[in-house]
Amino acid sequence: MLVGFSDHTMGTLAASIATALGCAAFEKHFTTDRADGGIDSAFSLDAGELKEYCDAAKDAFASIGRADIEVSESEAATRQFRRSLYFVKPLVAGETVTAAHVRSIRPANGLHTKHLKDLIGRKAKAAIEAGTPTDFALVE
Repeated sequence: MLVGFSDHTMGTLAASIATALGCAAFEKHFTTDRADGGIDSAFSLDAGELKEYCDAAKDAFASIGRADIEVSESEAATRQFRRSLYFVKPLVAGETVTAAHVRSIRPANGLHTKHLKDLIGRKAKAAIEAGTPTDFALVE
């Protein structure tokens, strides 16, 4: 459902805020000459102000970004240089993983660092050598 905004304010701030809150249609009073008077002239915009108003709404919309975020080619090329979780101490089968067994190091061949809490407390399915990238398939 599209949301509209009937703007009776001066300036461009309201357009930016409304855009950030999801507004898709705007109603704004316009005048060719504020000096002409008229019941709406106090909150009507002239041509220059209307351009600023539209630009502010467009800038606000552009700053929100997209929901369908994709990894760019340049970012994909640098992913290997990010940190990930590795087993830094050996574990025997059935041994419980502790914080001492896992460290965040490069390259990014193991689980993302956000999974550290998910690994702690699990048991090794089989022996794991130090230097092995973490993987949920290695623990139960």
